[in-house]
Amino acid sequence: MSRIRVGVISRKDCRNLVMRFKDPVTGRWSCSTKYRDPQTGEVIATGTNRKEAEKLAARWEADLNAGRDQGSGTIRWRQFRLRYEDEVVPGLAEKTARKIVTVFNAVEKALPKVTKGKLTDLTAEAISRFQAEMRDGKRSEDTIAGYLAHLRAALQWAADQGMIFMVPKIRKPQRAKRGGSGHKSKGRPITTEEFERLLEKIPAALVQWRKLKREAARKTRRNNGQQHHKTQTDAVPVEVSPAAVASWRHYLTGLWLSGLRLDESFNLYWDRPDRLHIDLTGRRPRLSIPGELEKGHRDRLLPITPDFASHLLATEDAARRGPVFRPLMPSGNRANPDQAGRMISLMGELAGVKVHTHVKTGKVKFASAHDLRRSFGTRWARRVPTAVLMLLMRHESIQTTNAYYVDLDTDEIAEDLYRVSGQADTVPSC
Repeated sequence: MSRIRVGVISRKDCRNLVMRFKDPVTGRWSCSTKYRDPQTGEVIATGTNRKEAEKLAARWEADLNAGRDQGSGTIRWRQFRLRYEDEVVPGLAEKTARKIVTVFNAVEKALPKVTKGKLTDLTAEAISRFQAEMRDGKRSEDTIAGYLAHLRAALQWAADQGMIFMVPKIRKPQRAKRGGSGHKSKGRPITTEEFERLLEKIPAALVQWRKLKREAARKTRRNNGQQHHKTQTDAVPVEVSPAAVASWRHYLTGLWLSGLRLDESFNLYWDRPDRLHIDLTGRRPRLSIPGELEKGHRDRLLPITPDFASHLLATEDAARRGPVFRPLMPSGNRANPDQAGRMISLMGELAGVKVHTHVKTGKVKFASAHDLRRSFGTRWARRVPTAVLMLLMRHESIQTTNAYYVDLDTDEIAEDLYRVSGQADTVPSC
C-alpha cells in the first residue's frame, strides 16, 4: 500500500491551519487542527504558523505510516471477526479453525473495551497488553507466540481487505524457542517399562475419574445452595467394567504403536473415506488421509509400521466397522478427545511417570498422549532414515523430524554401534 501523505491547508471557516490526508480505508479525507501524541496523549494545536503546522503534519504522517495511529477507520472488531470467520476460517483445517476461535475469544477476554470498539483500536500497545494478560494467566511463551501468529495473519487479511491500512507492530516473545535441537520440549519419550505402568493404572484411573465426577456434582449442588443428601449411589463402590478397561488397553497400545496425534486417533475409521482410514486394499495395511484433513491439502497414502499393522489386524473382520478406537468412559459412552487426553494424563500421574519439571515453579508434568507419540518417533528414529521417519510422523518440516534424533539415548546408540561393528562381545564393558 502506498505511503500516506499528510498535507497542510488553510480554510476560510477555520482560524488554525488544517492537516489532512486521504484515508485509504474509507477513501475519504480526514482533517484535523490538532495532533495527539499516541504515546503521551498530549494534544497540540496547529495554530497559524505554517512551519510549525507542517512539523506536526510530519509527526502525524510518521505515526500513520508506522501504525501508531490508524486514522478514521470505521470497521468494528466484531464486524471484522464475523467476516474472517465466515470468509477465511471455513477453508482452514478443523483444528486450525478451532484455534483461531480460541485466539479471538482470548483477545476479547483480555481487551474487552478495545474489542467493543473499532478494529483500529487494536493497536500495538493494546496487543502488548494482551501478551501481558496471557503471561499473567500462566500461558507459556510458545503458546503466546502461537496466538500472536494467528492474530497477525488475521490482521494482515484485514489490511488486504482494506479494513485497516497497516498491521500494528506485534512483538514476538523473545523467550519462545522453536524448532531444532534447541527447542525445549514439555515432555519426553517414555520407556517401555513406563508404558506398561500406564496400562496397569487403567482401572485405577477409571475409578478415580468416576469419583472426581461425583465430587464435582456435589460441589455444584453446594454452590447452587442445594443441600446434599446421601443417596444409594453414593454408597455404591465405584467399579469399572472389563470392557472399558480392555477398550483403553487397545487404545493406548494403538497410540504407542502408531504415533497418531490425539485428534487423529479419534478421526481414524475402518470404513469412512472422508476421514483418516485404514486402507486394506494393498499387500500391507496403509493409512489413507483425505486432502481436506491435511495441511498440504492433498490426499496421502502412508505406510503403517508392522507392529501397528498386527495390532489392527487382530480385530476380527466383522468388527472392522466405524471408529478404530472406542475408549469407553465409566458412563459407558465413547470418550471424546478432550476426555481421552485428561484420562491418559491421569494414568500418567497415578503411574508416577514424570516427563517434565518446570525450572522456576517446580511443577511436575506427568505422561500424556503426546508423550506416547514422542516415544514412537524416538523408537523408530533408531531404525529408519530421516525421510522415512518424516513420513511415519507426518511432519511438514524435516527440522521437526530431526529433533527426534536428539532424544535418542546415548547408551542405546552405543550398543547399536558395537552390534553393527561385530565387537559387542570383544570389547569389554565398563
